[in-house]
Amino acid sequence: MSWHPTHLFAALAPPTGRQTHGSPGLHSESEIDFFINGVNTTGLRHGLAAIPHNHVRSHMFRKTMSQLAGREPDSEIALGLQLKHAARRAVANRTTQAYAQMDAKWAKEFDTELQQAAARKLVDLLGGRRRGERVAVGPGAARFHAGLDEVIASLDHHPHLRAQIADERVAEALLAAEFPNLHLGTLNHCMFDAPQAECQDQLPADQRGLAPLIGACQPARCRNSTITRAHAPYWIAEEDDLIALSKNPRLSPPNREAVFIRLADVQRITRALEEEDTA
Repeated sequence: MSWHPTHLFAALAPPTGRQTHGSPGLHSESEIDFFINGVNTTGLRHGLAAIPHNHVRSHMFRKTMSQLAGREPDSEIALGLQLKHAARRAVANRTTQAYAQMDAKWAKEFDTELQQAAARKLVDLLGGRRRGERVAVGPGAARFHAGLDEVIASLDHHPHLRAQIADERVAEALLAAEFPNLHLGTLNHCMFDAPQAECQDQLPADQRGLAPLIGACQPARCRNSTITRAHAPYWIAEEDDLIALSKNPRLSPPNREAVFIRLADVQRITRALEEEDTA
């Protein structure tokens, strides 16, 4: 709880003397200047490059924040909050897509970072695949398994890599190269390939092929989609919700039919996950 009578975010204690950063609460302008000056004063001792002396204010980070959020799972929700849009999810998708479009000068850095983050999460799945497990289900599972098998073959048969097989960084680098367009998600992982992407059908022809449209994802149908054990709780919970909803006597016939169609998609995945657990 803030000690300040009017500011929700305030410094831990009132400033003393000529110190102004954070007075009376947290002022973003003075805090940013204080941070930049502090880094430039002491950074050399820690090997940090100096921050250029430019005019930097908090509103300038909104575009960068939107680009970051735009590359993450369920990003249209985060972007709606970031832009303060009181919009439904489907509308927020269309509204925020252009704003979150990747800036060209950041694209290479972001892409590299995202590839490495995805690769780090794939290392455990790679270990399961090496043990002969079927680590994923869904329409794209066969392609996903084939990619993991390619990485395992490279690690096993390349003479220089075999000596470094215990180093996870080698596996991460190979996985990042094998799955350059992998997008990690809450309900599934997307190996984005535009011609096979169901979500691209929702876009005008001149906008297709740039990035997956998360809000239009069809994870039970799209050939880019793979589902792992980590996703299972969400699918099981949705199945339970749909079964309960289908028993609602007040549901209209068209809505009931839509529920059963969705339930069939969900059960296609939950049944496959059950078979994987019993295999």
